[in-house]
Amino acid sequence: MGHPHEVDDKRYNAASVLRDGKIIATYHKHELPNYSVFDERRYFTPGNSPCIFEMQGVKFALNICADIWEEHTAQRAYEAGAQVLLVLNASPYHIDKQSLRHKIIRDRIGETGLAVIYANMVGGQG
Repeated sequence: MGHPHEVDDKRYNAASVLRDGKIIATYHKHELPNYSVFDERRYFTPGNSPCIFEMQGVKFALNICADIWEEHTAQRAYEAGAQVLLVLNASPYHIDKQSLRHKIIRDRIGETGLAVIYANMVGGQG
Protein backbone atom coordinates (compact mmCIF):
# COMPACT_ATOMS: atom_id res chain seq x y z
CA MET A 1 0.00 0.00 0.00
CA GLY A 2 1.47 3.36 -1.03
CA HIS A 3 1.28 6.29 1.40
CA PRO A 4 3.19 9.26 2.80
CA HIS A 5 5.14 8.33 5.94
CA GLU A 6 6.51 10.78 8.49
CA VAL A 7 9.45 9.85 10.71
CA ASP A 8 11.41 12.32 12.87
CA ASP A 9 9.90 15.34 11.07
CA LYS A 10 10.84 13.93 7.65
CA ARG A 11 8.23 12.92 5.07
CA TYR A 12 8.79 9.94 2.79
CA ASN A 13 7.00 8.59 -0.26
CA ALA A 14 6.43 5.14 1.20
CA ALA A 15 4.91 1.73 0.65
CA SER A 16 3.99 -0.67 3.42
CA VAL A 17 3.20 -4.37 3.42
CA LEU A 18 0.30 -5.47 5.59
CA ARG A 19 -0.33 -8.95 6.93
CA ASP A 20 -3.20 -9.87 9.23
CA GLY A 21 -4.06 -6.19 9.68
CA LYS A 22 -0.53 -5.21 10.77
CA ILE A 23 2.26 -3.39 8.96
CA ILE A 24 5.15 -5.85 8.58
CA ALA A 25 7.46 -3.74 6.40
CA THR A 26 7.77 -0.15 5.20
CA TYR A 27 9.92 1.12 2.35
CA HIS A 28 10.90 4.72 1.62
CA LYS A 29 11.34 5.63 -2.04
CA HIS A 30 14.97 6.38 -2.94
CA GLU A 31 14.74 8.15 -6.30
CA LEU A 32 12.67 11.33 -6.16
CA PRO A 33 12.07 12.74 -9.64
CA ASN A 34 12.01 16.48 -10.00
CA TYR A 35 11.21 17.27 -13.63
CA SER A 36 8.18 17.73 -15.88
CA VAL A 37 5.09 16.75 -13.84
CA PHE A 38 7.17 15.49 -10.90
CA ASP A 39 8.06 17.63 -7.87
CA GLU A 40 8.78 14.99 -5.23
CA ARG A 41 11.92 16.55 -3.75
CA ARG A 42 9.80 19.47 -2.68
CA TYR A 43 7.73 17.26 -0.38
CA PHE A 44 9.73 14.13 0.41
CA THR A 45 13.07 12.99 1.77
CA PRO A 46 14.76 10.16 -0.14
CA GLY A 47 15.05 6.77 1.53
CA ASN A 48 18.40 5.00 1.60
CA SER A 49 17.94 1.36 2.53
CA PRO A 50 16.22 -1.67 1.05
CA CYS A 51 13.09 -3.14 2.58
CA ILE A 52 13.11 -6.94 2.75
CA PHE A 53 10.27 -9.07 4.05
CA GLU A 54 9.51 -12.77 3.87
CA MET A 55 6.29 -14.52 2.92
CA GLN A 56 5.98 -18.31 2.70
CA GLY A 57 9.75 -18.72 2.55
CA VAL A 58 10.29 -16.18 -0.26
CA LYS A 59 12.19 -12.93 0.38
CA PHE A 60 10.66 -9.87 -1.26
CA ALA A 61 11.88 -6.30 -1.65
CA LEU A 62 9.93 -3.17 -2.53
CA ASN A 63 10.68 -0.41 -5.03
CA ILE A 64 8.51 2.57 -5.86
CA CYS A 65 8.26 3.89 -9.41
CA ALA A 66 11.53 5.71 -10.32
CA ASP A 67 13.58 3.40 -8.07
CA ILE A 68 13.48 0.67 -10.74
CA TRP A 69 15.04 3.07 -13.28
CA GLU A 70 18.29 3.18 -11.30
CA GLU A 71 20.26 -0.04 -11.03
CA HIS A 72 21.55 0.54 -7.48
CA THR A 73 18.14 0.13 -5.79
CA ALA A 74 17.56 -3.33 -7.29
CA GLN A 75 21.18 -4.23 -6.60
CA ARG A 76 20.86 -3.24 -2.93
CA ALA A 77 17.71 -5.35 -2.64
CA TYR A 78 19.52 -8.31 -4.18
CA GLU A 79 22.51 -7.86 -1.87
CA ALA A 80 20.12 -7.74 1.11
CA GLY A 81 18.81 -11.18 0.17
CA ALA A 82 15.71 -10.44 -1.90
CA GLN A 83 14.50 -13.02 -4.41
CA VAL A 84 11.57 -11.03 -5.80
CA LEU A 85 11.34 -7.29 -6.41
CA LEU A 86 7.84 -5.78 -6.12
CA VAL A 87 7.55 -2.44 -7.91
CA LEU A 88 4.63 -0.09 -7.24
CA ASN A 89 4.20 2.53 -9.93
CA ALA A 90 1.91 5.42 -10.79
CA SER A 91 3.82 7.34 -13.43
CA PRO A 92 1.94 9.10 -16.23
CA TYR A 93 1.70 7.63 -19.69
CA HIS A 94 3.54 8.86 -22.76
CA ILE A 95 4.11 7.30 -26.18
CA ASP A 96 6.38 4.22 -25.96
CA LYS A 97 6.35 4.28 -22.14
CA GLN A 98 5.37 0.61 -21.94
CA SER A 99 8.27 -0.55 -24.14
CA LEU A 100 10.63 1.61 -22.07
CA ARG A 101 9.32 0.01 -18.86
CA HIS A 102 9.87 -3.45 -20.34
CA LYS A 103 13.48 -2.56 -21.23
CA ILE A 104 14.22 -1.19 -17.75
CA ILE A 105 12.72 -4.27 -16.07
CA ARG A 106 14.71 -6.60 -18.35
CA ASP A 107 17.86 -4.64 -17.45
CA ARG A 108 17.24 -5.02 -13.70
CA ILE A 109 16.52 -8.75 -14.09
CA GLY A 110 19.71 -9.18 -16.12
CA GLU A 111 21.79 -7.30 -13.53
CA THR A 112 20.44 -9.04 -10.44
CA GLY A 113 18.61 -12.23 -11.43
CA LEU A 114 15.66 -11.06 -9.31
CA ALA A 115 12.14 -11.92 -10.36
CA VAL A 116 10.15 -8.70 -10.81
CA ILE A 117 6.46 -8.06 -10.19
CA TYR A 118 5.51 -4.64 -11.53
CA ALA A 119 2.15 -3.03 -10.80
CA ASN A 120 1.05 0.26 -12.33
CA MET A 121 -2.12 2.14 -11.55
CA VAL A 122 -5.14 1.46 -13.73
CA GLY A 123 -7.18 3.79 -15.88
CA GLY A 124 -6.33 6.37 -18.51
CA GLN A 125 -2.80 6.98 -17.22
CA GLY A 126 -1.95 3.37 -16.30
